[in-house]
Amino acid sequence: MKITRIDNLQQFDRLKESWDAAYAADPHATICVSWAWLRGWFAVTPHKWFVLVGRSHKTSAPVAFFPLALDHHRLLMGGNPLADYTGFVCPPEHEAEAISGFAAYVQRHVRWEKLYLRNVMDGRIDRFLEHFQSARFTVQLKAQTSCPHVRLPDTWERYLRESVGPTTSRDIRRSLKKVDEVERFRVTCAEAEDVDCHVETLLEHWHSRWGCPDYYRDGFREIFHRCFKDGRLWLSILWDDTSPIGALAAFLDPARKTMTACITSSDRTYAQLRPGKVVYAYGIRYAIEHGYEVFDFTRGNEDYKFSFGAVERFSPSVAVARKGLPVTARRFVRRLQASWLGESTIQPGEARAGYLEPSSS
Repeated sequence: MKITRIDNLQQFDRLKESWDAAYAADPHATICVSWAWLRGWFAVTPHKWFVLVGRSHKTSAPVAFFPLALDHHRLLMGGNPLADYTGFVCPPEHEAEAISGFAAYVQRHVRWEKLYLRNVMDGRIDRFLEHFQSARFTVQLKAQTSCPHVRLPDTWERYLRESVGPTTSRDIRRSLKKVDEVERFRVTCAEAEDVDCHVETLLEHWHSRWGCPDYYRDGFREIFHRCFKDGRLWLSILWDDTSPIGALAAFLDPARKTMTACITSSDRTYAQLRPGKVVYAYGIRYAIEHGYEVFDFTRGNEDYKFSFGAVERFSPSVAVARKGLPVTARRFVRRLQASWLGESTIQPGEARAGYLEPSSS
């Protein structure tokens, strides 16, 4: 397999048809490595992104993809930090050749000191890391992030009877009944004519509740619009008259029958109604009614996720570091430059050690 590299939006746009086909054939791919999701993020990311493209020897057609990004000397997964999951896009029949080719390209043709594989919900990462088992690299498991998800039954009533406890079931029924019966409460879902308004309302409400860097908001804005255009976004808002009090955006993957929560926000002054739980209940009910089999709460082990019947699974994060004299020297030079700016102190004897003794990290 021939590995090539693309690094601009025009090239990325030309890959859409091939990317969508590979994504559809890949049972391991998650929504955050879909073409639509990454197209939104690549338009605004502050990092220098690129994609490794695996091409068939027979036809030169693109059949496998590995999105990455450079942040100075760090090599990151292409969707970080917004992506809940990262990984490859590759049909099973091309896996072995593509992963081997990607690993070789990363080692020989990309300049990096540390490679961070964060939130990789893709079991093939073990095969990729096998190519870094040598004296030239260190590989370290950095974290295992809880990613609760719930398997859905075929009806909403079965979900309330069997998937959640009696207290949660009563709370959901009571809250949804109140929303239905109290005139000032209403729930809206984004449609083509009002998706802009829904996206901006959610982002403003979310930002006022949690705060975030501007590029996070810009990133989600682009991602939401791209995914909506691709039929992959569900966005719902709970209103009290004209005031938004709860909102949830989730991604749709009909082929995998999975609905994946992205960001949510709620007005905590509505303690009895609990708007956050209301919009999640609407989302889960939507998923069941439209034939989805999994509702994925993604990163974080907050208690409310388990109240909806979720169980844990974990996405690993791994750091790979190059070893050897050139890397050690560059690290020392950066520390020396920082010391000139008063940002750190070089201890006596470190100048010699920094150049002559290979680092173990």
